[in-house]
Amino acid sequence: MKRLIFLFCLLVAFPSYSQNPEWQYYITGNGITSFAMDSDTLWYGTTSVGIVKLNVQTGEKTFYHSKNSGIPLAAVRTISIDEDGNKWIGTDSGLVKFDGVNWTVYNTSNSGLPYNRVEAIEIDGNNLWIGTHGGGLAKYDGTNWTVYNTTNSGISNDYILSLKLDIAGNLWVGTNLWLSKFDGSNWEIFDRNSGIPGAIISDIAFDSDNNLWIGTIGYGVGKYDGLSWQKYTYSDGLSDEEIYCLNFDNIGNLWVGTDFGLSKFDGSTWTAFTPNNSGLRLNSVEALFVDDNDRVWIGGTSVYSELTMFDGSSWFYDSATEMYIPADYVNDIKVDENNNMWVATNCGLGFFDGKKWSVYNLLTSNLNSYIISCVDLDNNGNVWVNSKDGVAMFDGSDWIDYNSNNSGIPGYFVRTITHDNHNNIWIGTYGGGIAKFDGTNWTVYNTSNSGLPSDHISSFAIDDNGNLWIGTSFGGLAKFDGTNWTVYNSNNSGLPDDGIRTMTFDNKGNLWLSVYSVYYDNLVRFDTQNNWVVLNSSNSQLPNNYIYALKYDNVNDQLWIGSGNKLISLKITAWGKTWNEFNSKNSGLFYNSIRVLEFDNNGNLLIGTNGGGLTIYHEGGIVSVNNRKENLPAGFILYQNYPNPFNPETTIKYTIPAINNRQATKVKLVVYDLLGREVATLVNGEKSAGNYEVHFNASGLPSGLYFYKLTAGNYSAVKKMILMK
Repeated sequence: MKRLIFLFCLLVAFPSYSQNPEWQYYITGNGITSFAMDSDTLWYGTTSVGIVKLNVQTGEKTFYHSKNSGIPLAAVRTISIDEDGNKWIGTDSGLVKFDGVNWTVYNTSNSGLPYNRVEAIEIDGNNLWIGTHGGGLAKYDGTNWTVYNTTNSGISNDYILSLKLDIAGNLWVGTNLWLSKFDGSNWEIFDRNSGIPGAIISDIAFDSDNNLWIGTIGYGVGKYDGLSWQKYTYSDGLSDEEIYCLNFDNIGNLWVGTDFGLSKFDGSTWTAFTPNNSGLRLNSVEALFVDDNDRVWIGGTSVYSELTMFDGSSWFYDSATEMYIPADYVNDIKVDENNNMWVATNCGLGFFDGKKWSVYNLLTSNLNSYIISCVDLDNNGNVWVNSKDGVAMFDGSDWIDYNSNNSGIPGYFVRTITHDNHNNIWIGTYGGGIAKFDGTNWTVYNTSNSGLPSDHISSFAIDDNGNLWIGTSFGGLAKFDGTNWTVYNSNNSGLPDDGIRTMTFDNKGNLWLSVYSVYYDNLVRFDTQNNWVVLNSSNSQLPNNYIYALKYDNVNDQLWIGSGNKLISLKITAWGKTWNEFNSKNSGLFYNSIRVLEFDNNGNLLIGTNGGGLTIYHEGGIVSVNNRKENLPAGFILYQNYPNPFNPETTIKYTIPAINNRQATKVKLVVYDLLGREVATLVNGEKSAGNYEVHFNASGLPSGLYFYKLTAGNYSAVKKMILMK
């Protein structure tokens, strides 16, 4: 089977408000709900990033979303184009008109629209017919609004899914309960007594003979010739009986989008296209359009959906262009020493070097998993991600897959990956415990052979002393020092519950956790003195109890919190706690549902969202590599620790310059006792030019004189410090 890459030329970073913006966006536009065609321009609506304008000749894309246009931040349900070229867009927040320059929003507050969620639009000359999800049918002639609902008309239901005009001017209305026909005066309802094959009418189409075709939810396709109904189901060759969309091509073939693949009917034979027998990668086809060249444009709203085009012989995929972030669903982010971003998404792994995106997925690499849920970069620069039944490692040229058949990894879904200072790879699975890989040997830790409290691992964190902290879904928190296990749960500690979602350390060594209960999450701090502090919306100003991401900003000494509907910052000082909220209405935040937070090497906050792509934020303006070059350090510096003497914590700062234009240097920072024995390795890896600080906790060491040594390239320096207990 021939598979090609659909190349799009695309600008995807949208500066919000100035030439040095505080917010930038990287989006794709998958999660497709609807299509419309205007000459050589394909318009399509999405669930989270507005509408996309695609020139099918040049491949140029333009995004219109809530930050650069008048379209509201809401799912787009349908698009229609009138004879003047105006685009009419149905959203969950009203009806939108775009004339190419101006945006006009019609909603229940400023117009006669009966309900804000608009599911279907049909244009009849100067009349616009609007189907709403709960408010019935509206007609708008440019001045006046007329509403038809179950209380004032013969329409069968107020939840409208589809609209279509026949050649006689009759309006056919597909609803959540039967099909209605309106001739301008009278209503006719087609219910079970008429022989119609199903009650929920998802889409309507007419063939060249004016036969009516309907898609139903759960009962296949129906054809009505004006006298009787004919039903087509799975037994006739349909790929599935849950139908979402219908469209005819220029030679009369009917194309049908179903819950499992795409089907074509040529009048006598059905042909099914599914991920099992064709190049189609979408299971659920929820949007469908056939253009004048009989190219079939396909979209869906599942988390791994993508724009797909089928020309009758070859399949083309939007996410395989290697031009931009592969999906709007971002699951994890890591930044390497050269400030490149590695972004785990539901359509593969994205790599961004600051100028362009590259994509690693099933089509472009040997990765065997489409959905990448986690990514980690080890001390040698290798990239680790979850794979179909294990993990995969990328060394810059080749992918190596580790699974239960060729390694010691348990055969369970991998949820999180990290590495320690000795470059051991730690792999957390959902049901199989933890796998440790030292480059040669595999060791599995589970509830049967170790002190691990649960085999369902949700998150990892490693403290300055090299201890591994493990968050579990049902067993609370565990600490592993390489020999001993310490378990913290709701019975023996200050944890309010035993479900750990995510965690991070601050610059003082305190551990911050998101702990979820049945109804909400808690923000929990576990400090170095073994004290527990539990924060939620009932005892603090925490504005949201659903916490999916945590990241500490060591430079500005504040905690960033990603929730299900906003971004939150928390700064604790001697004067108390300061909470700040960022959402799509009060800031440049593009999408409110946040799944991961990370910092790049320039201090920019990277915000991965659950449907809105990647947003970058930096107060005062995004810091790029070019912005930083003038301020790069000129030489190595190892500073005296502070405080000194100390008990038991101290901070060590050091500076790394750019060496021969290299962007990263191998750095090692080690603590020795008076006899020259190594007692702690604080840093062991590549570091880019910049200023750094490390926190050292000597609670397990006796009082006395210690030395700390920085080695970087040909440079080395040693300083003394005193531990006084």
